[in-house]
Amino acid sequence: MKGALPEFPIVPAYGYDGSIVFQCPFCNRVHWHGSASISVGAVEKRAAHCLPGSPLSGKGYSLLVVGELSSFQVPPRCDAQALADLNAQVTLR
Repeated sequence: MKGALPEFPIVPAYGYDGSIVFQCPFCNRVHWHGSASISVGAVEKRAAHCLPGSPLSGKGYSLLVVGELSSFQVPPRCDAQALADLNAQVTLR
């Protein structure tokens, strides 16, 4: 992966049943965060739930809702390079 991640990297996530869900490209775990706003395009900053050793451990991320899950399932995983590319292309205000 080229370059360092920003302080709050943008991570694509999915809405499901009042939560924002994503599969972490670093620790490979599925992370769940409660949310009042899960509409596509919503962005929420959250504390990372990553395991020690992950570059996100003890930090945070900006969850960008890119879709909704219609049933309980493991969300699509964004690999580390795709995450770096997304963060190089998108700037949050």
